[in-house]
Formats: sequence, structure tokens, C-alpha cells
Amino acid sequence: MARILVVDDEAEIRELIRRVLMIDGHEVDMAAHGAAALAALAVRPYDLVICNVRMPVMDGPTLYAHILDRDPVQASRFLFCTGDILSVDVGSFLLAADQPVLMKPFTVAGLRETVRALLNGASASRQRREYPAQEPYAASRFPA
Repeated sequence: MARILVVDDEAEIRELIRRVLMIDGHEVDMAAHGAAALAALAVRPYDLVICNVRMPVMDGPTLYAHILDRDPVQASRFLFCTGDILSVDVGSFLLAADQPVLMKPFTVAGLRETVRALLNGASASRQRREYPAQEPYAASRFPA
């Protein structure tokens, strides 16, 4: 199926996402921060990059800026993952990047639906929800 890179400094989150996506038949690589992800992205392209926003070493916005400058097509394949929507700088970045966002905490069903919709080129926000409506979740677009 798809080749996906998961970038998150929390090992438990990386492993959870990896396990779910591998069960769904995807090939999944992992990186603990943006610098490691940048190295992985230099070696191979990915169908989707699921990237946390706040991380040590190199955060998501910095990684995204590097990729946007180097490979705009790859940059269009980002799904940002964050629980920090109240911060002005995070909110401003997410609006400017105009990439899909998966809000933490998320459910496995929400993760699967978002990834499936993005890989199929549909806006996840238009998909019918199979999980509770109160779940924090949004996905604006992917890719053009």
C-alpha cells in the first residue's frame, strides 16, 4: 500500500501509529524528531508524513519549511499531529501551512479514517464519521 513516515518525539505515539498503519498494510518508517525525518526524506519519498508539531532537536514547522523549500510535492503530503491548538504560534503555523491536522488525543478510528481519506485524495473533513462527534479531529486537504 502506502509508504508512511511517522515523526513524533513520543515513542508510545510513534509505535501506536506504526502498529495501526502496518495492520492496515502500509510500510511505516519512524523518526523521533525533524532532523531524523529530514535524513529519511533525503533517502526516499513518502506517500504521507505524519508529523508532530512540537519536538526537540527539530520541530515540525522547521522540518516542513526545509521540505517545502526542497520538494513542494513532498511537502503537500504532510499530516500534522498536535494537541497544542491554543498556542498562537502553532495556530498561525497550521493556518499558513494549510495542511491537514489530526488533533491529539485521537482515536485509532480517527487515525485510520484520516490516513485513508488523505491517501485516497479526499478531504477527511468530508468523510462520514464512524466515531464520536466530540473527538478532536480535522483534516483540511491532501494533496492537490
